[in-house]
Amino acid sequence: MVELLAGRCAVVTGAGDIGRAIVRELVSNGATVIAWDADETLFADAFGLGRDEQSRVKSATVDVTSVQSVENAAAEAVQELGRVDILVNSAAVLGPVASVQETSRDQWKRVLDVNLSGVFTCCSALLPTLIEAGSGSIVNVSSVGGLSGEANIAAYCASKFGVIGFSESLASEVGPLGVRVNCVCPGAIDSRMNSSLLNAFAAGQGRDSQDLLDDLVASTPLRRLITAEEVARAVAFLASDFSRGITGQSLRVDGGLSG
Repeated sequence: MVELLAGRCAVVTGAGDIGRAIVRELVSNGATVIAWDADETLFADAFGLGRDEQSRVKSATVDVTSVQSVENAAAEAVQELGRVDILVNSAAVLGPVASVQETSRDQWKRVLDVNLSGVFTCCSALLPTLIEAGSGSIVNVSSVGGLSGEANIAAYCASKFGVIGFSESLASEVGPLGVRVNCVCPGAIDSRMNSSLLNAFAAGQGRDSQDLLDDLVASTPLRRLITAEEVARAVAFLASDFSRGITGQSLRVDGGLSG
């Protein structure tokens, strides 16, 4: 097996279904990874990795909405790893499944604080080490909801649109310094967040969630949900030298759902 990331050091934010899959994929490709999440219970099973790979995974309890928490963790990561070559921002929350009129300002702020401002904060904290090395890759996890808005998840879509715009701007800034910045945009994923969204949509429409899922799958050319592992492989590609000519781009991983 070719290890795309042998010897690389990475920070991955978010230890949900996609974040965990990204950690596993980066490690399987030779990277050493520090995972950040505010919920330390998500680290309990060492990401389901085998004994040999567990030595290349570390974890830290980090709140991406706290500048101090992120800056402290970034300094510790650089000290522990010696450098950081890869930053993957996957920490995110779905937020309210509700109309704009039914969404409170606190709910709106919470979603943008995690999904968008958290990306800014993490990039700001780790950019100095990437720039100093004159190389590196940042991969931000957006969504197809960041490419096309959808009713009743305005806060989520706004945050994910913002991630793409931020990534394109940052790519222009740091490209001359040797750092690449790209996004992956997952579609309908077999994940807990997607299940929560489907259940909420089904309840709002007075439908059975399985029927809604069947309709979604039927409208997807691949006729199935995408897996977190498939998103993680796209991240590994964008983090590797195989994509060294790619920056400022958003890669859809949606099974053709875009049509």
